[in-house]
Amino acid sequence: MSRLRSLTEKAERVQINEMRARCIELLRQELGPKFYGGFARTKYAIENYGSLLLESSLTSGKKNYLTLLRQYPICIATTGLHGSIGWKMAEYVAFSKSIVSEKLNCLVPGSFEPGKNYLEFDTPETCLQQTMKLLESIQLRQEMMENNWAYYKAYMQADKLVWRTLDIT
Repeated sequence: MSRLRSLTEKAERVQINEMRARCIELLRQELGPKFYGGFARTKYAIENYGSLLLESSLTSGKKNYLTLLRQYPICIATTGLHGSIGWKMAEYVAFSKSIVSEKLNCLVPGSFEPGKNYLEFDTPETCLQQTMKLLESIQLRQEMMENNWAYYKAYMQADKLVWRTLDIT
């Protein structure tokens, strides 16, 4: 059983990494220096995705990541292990970013919706298309950023989180 599980998890990780790699390739090809992204410099990434690495391991550190995050209006969220979307999505919302994301496989409280809070993709090509849509439409990008700020204030601020946790009605 554990061997089967590990084979399944290994296959899932390969699929996740291949999706991310293809998205990075397409975005780099199309956007050049306007795009910032890549794999953190892990042993696995160095061995398998050498041309798609971030330029330094310092870049992927939390402090530098948050500094970089402030510089870009559009952020990409890809699916992680077990179909999760990861903490980056919440960080993107908290920073009021416009977001391109793989389909969410989880329930999100409130009205957090594709087309309103993020543009959805299921292939690397669609990721590029959705990113281009946000780049080309200042109005769409601004509306999404405003929607994400409103969502953050309504659902993610500490007092709102605590209140919803304590609310038993």
